[in-house]
Formats: sequence, structure tokens, C-alpha cells
Amino acid sequence: MNVADDERGRVPFALVGVLLLVASATTTASLAGQDPAPTRTRADRAADRVETGASVAVAGAARTALRAAARNPVVSPADSRYGAALSADSPFRDALALRIYARAERALGNVTATAGNVRASVSLTRIRSPADAERAIDRVAVEQVNDSLVRVTVEDVRVTLRRNGRVVSRSRTNVSVTVESATLELASRVSRFEALLDRGALAGPGLDRRLTDFLHRVVWLRGPMQYAGLPIANVLANRHVELMTNRALLSLQRSAFGRVDGDGSEAYRSARARVGVTDVVAATERAATDRATAALGGHRSARADSRTRDGYGGADGSARGSGDADTDAGDTDEQSNRGLGGAVSTGPLSRLGATGSGHRSVPVGVNVTADRAFVGLVDGSGRFSLDRLLRAAYTAVGRRTVTVSRVDTAVDRSGRAPENWSLAETTTDRTTRVSGQPPASSPLPGDYRRTSRHGRRVVVTEETVRRYVRDGKERTVTETRRRTYRVTVAVGFRFQQPAGVPAGSDVESVLANPVARVTQALRERISARATRQLVKRAGGVDSLARRAVAGEQVNRDVLLRLAPSDAVRERALAAASALRDRAWNVSANVSMAELASGDTPADELRNRVDGLYGAPGTHATAGGRAVAAVRVAYLEAVAERLRSRQANAALSGSGAALGAHAIEDVPRASPTKVDAGSVASVDGSPAYLTLAEVDSSLAPAVETSYHPLAARNTNWFTLPHGDAADAVLSRVFDDPPRTVGLGTAGQSLRAANRTLSVAENETLRDRRDRLRGAVAESLTAAGSAYRSVLYASNVSFTVAERRAVTRRALDRWPTLAARAKAVANGSAARAVGVAAVRVADVTGTRRDVLLARLRAAAPTVVARSSVEVEAELVGAAARSVRSVGRALAREALTEATGAAAERVVARARRSYASVTPAGLPLVPVPGYWYATFNAWSVSVRGSWARFAVRARGGSPVGPGEGTAYVREEEPVAFDVNGDGDPERVGRNERLSFEVTTTVAIVVPPGPQGVGDVDGQRTETSSGW
Repeated sequence: MNVADDERGRVPFALVGVLLLVASATTTASLAGQDPAPTRTRADRAADRVETGASVAVAGAARTALRAAARNPVVSPADSRYGAALSADSPFRDALALRIYARAERALGNVTATAGNVRASVSLTRIRSPADAERAIDRVAVEQVNDSLVRVTVEDVRVTLRRNGRVVSRSRTNVSVTVESATLELASRVSRFEALLDRGALAGPGLDRRLTDFLHRVVWLRGPMQYAGLPIANVLANRHVELMTNRALLSLQRSAFGRVDGDGSEAYRSARARVGVTDVVAATERAATDRATAALGGHRSARADSRTRDGYGGADGSARGSGDADTDAGDTDEQSNRGLGGAVSTGPLSRLGATGSGHRSVPVGVNVTADRAFVGLVDGSGRFSLDRLLRAAYTAVGRRTVTVSRVDTAVDRSGRAPENWSLAETTTDRTTRVSGQPPASSPLPGDYRRTSRHGRRVVVTEETVRRYVRDGKERTVTETRRRTYRVTVAVGFRFQQPAGVPAGSDVESVLANPVARVTQALRERISARATRQLVKRAGGVDSLARRAVAGEQVNRDVLLRLAPSDAVRERALAAASALRDRAWNVSANVSMAELASGDTPADELRNRVDGLYGAPGTHATAGGRAVAAVRVAYLEAVAERLRSRQANAALSGSGAALGAHAIEDVPRASPTKVDAGSVASVDGSPAYLTLAEVDSSLAPAVETSYHPLAARNTNWFTLPHGDAADAVLSRVFDDPPRTVGLGTAGQSLRAANRTLSVAENETLRDRRDRLRGAVAESLTAAGSAYRSVLYASNVSFTVAERRAVTRRALDRWPTLAARAKAVANGSAARAVGVAAVRVADVTGTRRDVLLARLRAAAPTVVARSSVEVEAELVGAAARSVRSVGRALAREALTEATGAAAERVVARARRSYASVTPAGLPLVPVPGYWYATFNAWSVSVRGSWARFAVRARGGSPVGPGEGTAYVREEEPVAFDVNGDGDPERVGRNERLSFEVTTTVAIVVPPGPQGVGDVDGQRTETSSGW
């Protein structure tokens, strides 16, 4: 029987087909009604939600921190635990980052999210120590997007996922948010303003240059007026200094903020009017207080009224008044061209002409500045340090790069899962085996030099055992998965400029240049350092391979700091020494008119100094690059010291007509090069810096009365010339200061000796002997000062050797007067250096450094109080010299004629030629001089009790106001470690400034002369 014929229990095939079709349709419908497999787990959703909450929390923390940082910024770190975490170079930024981190840490602690039975949380490491604070600062990046937006990124935020209370995942992420705040923009504007306040005259536009120019304008109008016969007793008074300082400050506000303090502008105009009246009548001690009351008292109510309208100092939202344009002079060409020639066309003043003395050239030399820059470089006391530069030149970045590639995966299974059995347990055992293998090609970037490369074969074995049970029985199924990886660990380096080098400097450019060749010895040193820091400290190559295969980020960069060899240091020192000798003789001529108009010899001097050396674009070795960096650093140090030297010889052109009383108004239509941007108002308190004492009645922000401004100005030569005969026979000696320089004392001693040689006078002899004793004591003090320089030098001397050196050096001059002159003009310092070199028998760079130290110390030695001489002794001797000499000369003029009289006059003149004149005659000869010179040394210092710059928008700080950046004297403290108590981290400081300058004038010869004739050589304000 075959199957076809067998009909037992047979089911028709058609029926079977129908059943299969129905069953298939039913199953398909059932499956279609179910949800597909989810693409996102509950853990994913919880993580997303908690990261969103973290962004909100960080944004809130950032806004609060930015607001607090603007209201009380950190200007200098505190001497405290957490103050030490702030960098002295960027305390504001570091404190802001620390504020953000501390607030974010506490805010994130309250952020959680759930999805089903999964709970997500975020956190930051709490700050518990200064080291934690430093790491916290590094983990916060603050970036200014525009005037009113700031991007804040907090790194290393921990994200933890828990399912039913059990941790299932830990990860780290960065949270970046953008918030609205003008804090960084306002801080930047205030920093620019502060830089303008601090900048020296030769460094560029700033308070020094503008104030110098404005004071020159006062002197060059009032001085010629006095010379012309107008009754001006005080050419430059402190009232002018006060007014011109405030005028310059308004000009700088316009340059930094695009607008000025409206109340300050109005107060300036009020004070200007009062100074104009004062210049007509006699000035009194009460004048400063009257000016302060008039300038400040009338503007507080006006400020309150305007802020009632809209909260920003002006009805249209801009500051009232105007300031100067962002130019050196602050005047238009039309104003400058008017000059004194147009103001006075007849009389003695017209002899000055349109050009006057302003077009005479003044030589400006480097001189001892070259030695001081050299010593500062060697000692590390200047902007650049020799040792720091050499270390910077040998600073490299070491890089560790680890690459992983999977080469094989093998899976073995022992059996298969039994059907209808329940999975009871799964266990996994993971083992990693590392063995050696040739490395793959280097993954380092092209600009890195490889020092080492290592290859590893890593086999990761995962054995998974699954246990199944049914009816009391159990079975196990084992799956073994082997993954084989190829790992290459490469270590390399490249030279990189460290962060300590000033940005934008020529030194930075030199250190950024490539090094063509690395010597074998240096390569070995770098390789050893890189291996130690990047491989050994990481546990070795095997450990790095394991970590990389496990998915850990093991790529890393480190700084490699190596000390240069002694030979390189000697080369660098010798190179700087050679440049010093050449720089000493560099000089430039600049006309007085150019100096007055804002042009200074700084550019020409820098060009000439820079021309002494041109750094190549590449360097053969690291040592060559180090030497080049030192040479460029020395030249920059010279240029910087030249900028700090005041333009003492600068004379101003006549300048614009300063009004009826030598005072010019603030230009009302001056264009500005600076857009105000987000700056809505500038608010200084007091608005006008006065020489008078100010308290809360004049400026509400002043809690304790103080002097906002203090000034001292000294007229070099204070009395006018007498008649023509006296002008030939005498120099008028003004009431002397308490002490005078040794050079002046020596000249007076020499004059007394010469006078006594031609005429006996008991009074003069007695005064001469006392002066001689004082000069001898000063010379002893000078010798002691030189021995102190030798003691602190780079060469060792015994006590006896130091004494022998100074004695041998000063014995070159036979008289006390000659020795005093040698000490004053620096010749003695050079002689001490020559003698010291012979005694120590040093050569090469040690000799150069020793000589430079002594030459550089010469001005400091002369300025010591112990070296100066009591002024009364010098003055008494000078008066006797003048009296005796005048009597002799007049007698000779009466009794002698012709050549005999001229010889007597010449001999008498030599006796008192050293006595300081008033209104110095330039190149005087009997009966004639070609011009009269005078000058004023002016020192000003001042500060605002409170200085605020405001912007609309951002987080509000009070009713009707926007973001305010405030500078005042206050400690800065906030809760760093979350214990509820604020920690002191720094100080906010007042905006302050200090300027010392010299203004000068030259007028034609004549009996009137030029200078202050009110009997007061030095005028000092009450707050000085």
C-alpha cells in the first residue's frame, strides 16, 4: 500500500491550507496590535531631563554670580586660604569662575529627574580646600559673546542614574549656557580706563600725556603773559593742576566708555568759571573748598532729578555733557593753529613768534637706562627675568596619544539554551591579557617630535555562564567571547610658549618661532621627562593599553619644563651685555613742538633700539631660540623703561587760546572714536576730584572724609631776574628745600673756595668750613652706599676689599668738591666699578654684570637722604658767595675799565656760577643771554570713593538701573565651600592714579624773566 492509497485518519490538504491561512492571519493581527520595541529607555529619558534641569540651575548660578561680581569685583586676591587660589594676573576672572562653581554646586544638588523607576541626579565636587578651589576655577569657562551675552561652561558635572535606589550608571558631562549680562563688557571698559590712567607718557595716550599737554597749554599762555608785563605772580598753580586733571579725566572717560560722567562735566565747567575768577584776584587757602562746594554741591540734586525721569543721568538715556575726543591733544587742528601769535601781536610777547622755541630739538638718550634694564633682567626685578625666559624657551608640551583598533572577535558556546527552561542566573567573568607587539604608525600630529612609541596586543576574554532550571533540575550554557585589540602608545613633544610670557610682546613672537633642530642631548632629556610624566606616572604602557581598551580617555598633554645648560645661560647673558653697550649710546632728537602735540621720541628710540637686533623667523636649536628671546626681552625692557621716563625736557607749543584766563572749555562737539555700546552711564563719586577734603555732604558715597585729589608742583627757578647789571653779576638763589643734592653742594663748596682765594671774608670762611664738613659726611655715606652695592653684587668681596675699592676709586679726585661732582654725575660709580674689577680679577659676563650694577645704582646713591646735604648750609654759603662776589664785581666795574673790568667780572662770575638761578638764563655771557628757561615738576594723585559704570539690560541691581560695575574700597567674601559662612577671597579697590610730570617754558631774554614770584617755590595741597 502506498501513501496515496492509504485513507486511514486522512485530513484533506485543502482543509490544512485553510487552517494555516487563518492561523497566519490571526497571528499577524495579534502582533500588529502590540507596541514596537522601545528605542529610548527610561534611563535615557531620566538623563535628558536631569541635564535640562542642570542647564537651568547653572544659568541661574551664572546670572547671580555675574551680578555679584559686577557689584563687588575682585581686583586683588586676599591673603587667605581661598584668596591663594586666585591668580594675581586675573583675579576678577578667577573669582567669577569660583563664584559660578560654588553657586552651581549647591544649585545642582537640588536637581533630580525620574522616569519610571529610574532616578537621575547631577552633582559637582564640593570645594573643601584651596586645591579644590583651583580645580573648580579650571572647570569653569566664561566667554563674552557680545556686549550683553555671556557663555558659561561648567565642566565635569557628574550624572548618576539609580534604578530602585541602586546605581546603574555614572557619567560626566559639560553644561554650557548663555545668559544675558553686561558684566564682562563693563569690566573690560573699566580695565581700559584704568590702563589709560596708569599709562606713561611715552607708552601712548593716557592721563600722563594728556595732563602734561594741558598743563603745557596753561604755562605757555600765562608764562608769556607774565613776560609781557601782566601781573601774574603764579604761572602754574595747584588750582590749574586740579582743573586740568579733571579735564584730562573727562577726556579719558570719553576714550574708554564713549561717554562721560554728566555731573563731572558740569562740575568741571563750574570749577573752570571759579578758577577764571581766581586768576584775576589773589588765590586763598579757602579757594579749594569753595571750588569743591560750588562744583559738587549743586549737582547732586540735578542727578536725583534726572534719574527720577529715567534712571540714567540724562533725559535721552545718555550721560549729560561731553568730553574730549580720543586724541592725544583733545583739540581740533583749528583750535591748535590759533596759537599765541594770534592772541598777542604786539609788544615783547610777539617776539616769540608763531613757532617760538617749540621747534628746537631736544636730545633724548638711553644712557643709564640701558644698565638698569640689564640689571633688572639679570635680577628678575623687571618685567622680564633672564632665568624665567630661559626656562620658557625650554618649555615644551609633551603629548601622549593612544590608539586602539580591534583586529579580531571570536565567540565559542558550549551548547544552546534549553527550550521551556527558565533562566535563573547569569554571571560574566572578564579577563584582560596584555602582550608585546610591534607598534603601528605614529598617531602624533605633524608638528610633534616623537620620543617613543610602544605597541601592545590586548586580548579581552568575557566568559558568560547562564544557569537554567526546570522541575528542580538545572543546566548551564557557557559563552566565551574573545576580542583582540592592537594598541599603540606614542609619546612626543613640541616647543610651546608658556602662559607667563606677556601676550603681544616681541618675546612671545620669538618663542613662537619653530626650532629647526633638537640636539641629541636635549632630546634625551625631554624624552626622559616625557616618559616619566606621561608613561611611568600612568602605571606604564600595559596599564595605558588596558585603560584605553576599556574605553577610558587616556590621551593627555603636559608641560615639560627643562632648565637650560650653563653654556646657554652664559651665551644669553653675553648677548644681552653686548646689546646693553650698544643701547647706551642710542639717542634721538625731537622738537619741543612735536613733544607738545603728542609726538614723543618713544617710537624713534624704540625703532633705533630694535634696529640693534633682528630676530630670525626660525632658530637652529632651542639654545639659539633662548638667546634670541633674551636679546629681544632686553630690548623690550629698555623700551619699557624709556616709556616710564617722563618727558622732562618736553616743551609745548603755544597751543590753543585757553580763554580769557588761560583755561579752555571742554569741546562740546568733539567726535569720538569709541562707541558707547552697552554703557548707559558713568558715575564717579565725587564727580569732580577736588583738592579740598570731601565728606558725605558733598558726595554721598564718601563714608569717611578724604581728599579725592592731592597735588604738589615745584617751580625750578622761582624769582625773576633783576636789572641788567644784576643779571650779569648774580643768580638769584631761592629759599632752598631742606636738603639738596651732593652735586649742588659740591658746586657751592667750589664757589666758596674760589671766592676765598680772591677775597678774605670771615663769614664766608665759617660757612664754607661747615659746608665742607657736611660734604665730607655725605661722601662717606656715598662710599658706604657703593659698598652695599658691592656686597649685594654677583662677586664676593671681603669687608677690607670693599673699603679698598671705594677709597681707591674716590681718591682719583683730589678735592671734596670734585669728588662730590663725580658722585653726582656718575663718574664715581664707574670708577668704583673699574677698581672692583681689578680687585676681584673678574672677566667676561661676571665683569659686565658687576659694572652694570654699579652704573645703574649711581642715581639711587645720589638720591639717598644720607648723601644729600642740609639745604641751609648750602644756602648760607651760596648767599655769602653771592654777596662777596657781587661786591667785588661792582667795585671792579666802578674802578676798572675795558678788559680789566671784564676779567674781574669773569673771575667773580666763576665763583657763584653754581648758585641755582630763578628763570635760568640759557648760555649766559656777560651782558647777554639768548633765552630764559623755567620748568615745573608736577605730581598728582587721586581716586574716586566710588566709581560705577552702568549698562541697561542684564540682571537688575536696583530700581530703575541696569547692570552696574562698581569700584570702591571693599573686601570681597562669599560662601565658597557651602558651609553657610562667607570666605574672604579678595578685595575690591578704588580707581586711583598717580602722575608725575614736568612742564617747561622758554621766553626771550629780558629783565622780567618767567616763573612763580609769589615767594612759594613748592605748592602742596592739604591732602598731599
